[in-house]
Amino acid sequence: MKGTGQGSIGQLTHGPRVILRALVLATLAFAGSCGGEGGTDPEPTPTPTIAITISPQSASLEQGQSAEVTVALTRGGGFTGAVALSVTGLVSGVQSTTGSIAAGATQATLTVTALESASAGTLALQVQASGSGVTSVQRALALTITERPVGTFALTLDPDELTLEQGTPGSVEVGIDRSGGFAGPVTLSLDGAPADLGASFMEESVSGTTTTLQLAPTTGLPAGDYTVTVRGAGEGTADAEAVLDLTITAAPVQVSWELCEGQIMGDWFAVRDGDGEWRRITPTGRTFAFEFRGETGAIAYAQAPEPGDVNLVVSLLAREDLQIANPVLTPFPCTEQNRTLNVAASPALPTSAHFAAAAIDNTFVARFGSGSVVLPFDHLPEGPLDLAGATGTRLFPSGAIDVDRYFLSRGINPANGATATMDFNGPHAFAPVDIEVTLDAPPGEMAFLAASLATARTAAPLVETTPGAATAWTLPIPPASQLLGDEVLVASVSTEGDFDAPGDQYRLVDRVFVGEDDQTLSLGPTLQGVTFSAGERQPSFRGRIQYAPQAPYGSLYLAIFGQEVAGATTTHMLTASSRYLDGSALDETFPDLAGVDGFDSDWALRPGMSVLTQFIAIGWTGDPGLNPIRARRPGDQFTAFLRGEITP
Repeated sequence: MKGTGQGSIGQLTHGPRVILRALVLATLAFAGSCGGEGGTDPEPTPTPTIAITISPQSASLEQGQSAEVTVALTRGGGFTGAVALSVTGLVSGVQSTTGSIAAGATQATLTVTALESASAGTLALQVQASGSGVTSVQRALALTITERPVGTFALTLDPDELTLEQGTPGSVEVGIDRSGGFAGPVTLSLDGAPADLGASFMEESVSGTTTTLQLAPTTGLPAGDYTVTVRGAGEGTADAEAVLDLTITAAPVQVSWELCEGQIMGDWFAVRDGDGEWRRITPTGRTFAFEFRGETGAIAYAQAPEPGDVNLVVSLLAREDLQIANPVLTPFPCTEQNRTLNVAASPALPTSAHFAAAAIDNTFVARFGSGSVVLPFDHLPEGPLDLAGATGTRLFPSGAIDVDRYFLSRGINPANGATATMDFNGPHAFAPVDIEVTLDAPPGEMAFLAASLATARTAAPLVETTPGAATAWTLPIPPASQLLGDEVLVASVSTEGDFDAPGDQYRLVDRVFVGEDDQTLSLGPTLQGVTFSAGERQPSFRGRIQYAPQAPYGSLYLAIFGQEVAGATTTHMLTASSRYLDGSALDETFPDLAGVDGFDSDWALRPGMSVLTQFIAIGWTGDPGLNPIRARRPGDQFTAFLRGEITP
């Protein structure tokens, strides 16, 4: 029983394995019978698919702009058909094209547009691809929309730096660079353009891209640097501007001097423009024509005041000195002065204390004594003349002149050698009115008074007192009702003193006035700090003058160097205007003219010999280039004289 039991356990242990094996073999046999002899199952059919990529995956557009998106297609599962493309997620103001990728193709392009009406912001769009028998696919496209900037413009100038001469026109091209779609008209204007620049645009409202700024500076526009701003304005956009750096240079001053006999010796005349070389000017007849381009210049010519004597005159001046009416440094007009005239005073003078005086042009003649008086004049110019005269008595013991009657006849034009009558009882005669003239000076100042009348054609002395310690005078003058608008009176007060030795000096004040008001005058100070020296000694002496201007002597300076050799006098006269000095102290040496064509070496001063000197400083109120006496305008003129001597 025991053995049988063990056998049963062993069978139970191995039985399942046998059964499992039998089952596997049975299964394989069944599978083989179902498939037939030698057969297998077919491959499964692939599923058609599509995939896409896009480039770019994000885009940023301004309102009104577009962007292209490239779609690349990958096909799968044997799919070969066409694929339709579209964009989803669009909002108002954002548009996209649709498209397709044809059978066999792999790429297409879509265009996304942000209209002007699109709102700014970021959109999450989807690019979608779909086809028949395939599942649609999408790719994200991030689109950012920004507001479109307002259209603008900028201005350009060509050139933006320009130099023009006074009186010479020029032009500048104005460019309008438009951007952002701005297409409206631009209105142009100028800032900083002086009136005498003559600036204008060919078009003030410009619809295109260019116009021209035309410049026509007058000769009166001051030379210098100017900043001119061109401004542009357009509707709905910001203004723009461009700057023109403009330089105006001085035009040459055209000068014509007519020097008659007695004003120049021969025809030697030289000029220096700026700091250039001296050059001789050949006249046309008696006229010397030249031009100055520099800010300053100089003129030189020779005179023969007496046979054997020579005055060599040099004027240092600025261009402004030659651009004003009646400039102080230019000569009076040259006219023939060959006419003679006799002036008969009427009635006859009753006593020896009486006088009759007359003035024509710049000539004054007076006679004292009883009886008939005829006053001779010669070397008078041709053309109309003004005849002014006075009659009265000399007061003793003072010697002062007391005027009873004045005479003034304008525009007479007698024949050569004729006799004109000065009738003090006639329609051209009148009684004077008295005014008081006072000198504001320390007590005891020695001075005397002279007075004159200046008309368009004559300068007529009226009264002259005897020098003394007086500082107040009664002055008989023509009534204001007898004078024309351009006629003036001149009251002159001068200090008394010798003017013979080195160091001597005197002062003078001239008051030019109109009307019948009393006049109070003041003198300028005595001259200080005037130095004469030898600027050069070899091969000839050339004098040097140094002076720091004193108020009120600030308009004109004259240094005179004179030398007498064998009875003949050679004088060098050096004049400098305040405009020439331009605020600097006077420190000038008489120029070396020996190299100028035609210069005579006898005109030079000799070294080693005494040279007498004079210095005259003049100042006046008003225009520094126009003294009141010559211009016949109210004002004061102050003059100081100093005498000296040097031995080179």
